[in-house]
Amino acid sequence: MYDHRRQLRNGAREAVGDVVQGRHVRKERQRLEDVRNAALVNRFHAVRASNVLNHSYFSAEQIERALSHLHGYLRDGGWLLVSRSRVSGSGEVDHGSIWRKEGVRFVREHSFGAGAEIASLVDQFREDTAPRVVQPLTT
Repeated sequence: MYDHRRQLRNGAREAVGDVVQGRHVRKERQRLEDVRNAALVNRFHAVRASNVLNHSYFSAEQIERALSHLHGYLRDGGWLLVSRSRVSGSGEVDHGSIWRKEGVRFVREHSFGAGAEIASLVDQFREDTAPRVVQPLTT
């Protein structure tokens, strides 16, 4: 069980906690972006990530890892909306794309504005080639 979370200098977050195995207790550290919450797998019909999944905040590898989690959390046929607001001369404008989960991939169904800035990463995503996700140890 993880009982402490902290921000690392490189921007990654990690969980630190005691893992009990039999009569032994040991400290374990795990990057939060590597932990997939098993209780959320195949639970959602739709997920919206607005002003979050973009290259200003995350590297391509981190975005792919997030996509792997989102893919796992969505039910087959579920919807993923990724968008970002940009300020223009006429005010704030939303740009984004909508995908449907189909097997091991996402299928783009629609884009608005200039589309999601990570559209190529989502279009190329395949769960079978995504970075492997480490499950936290449970007692």
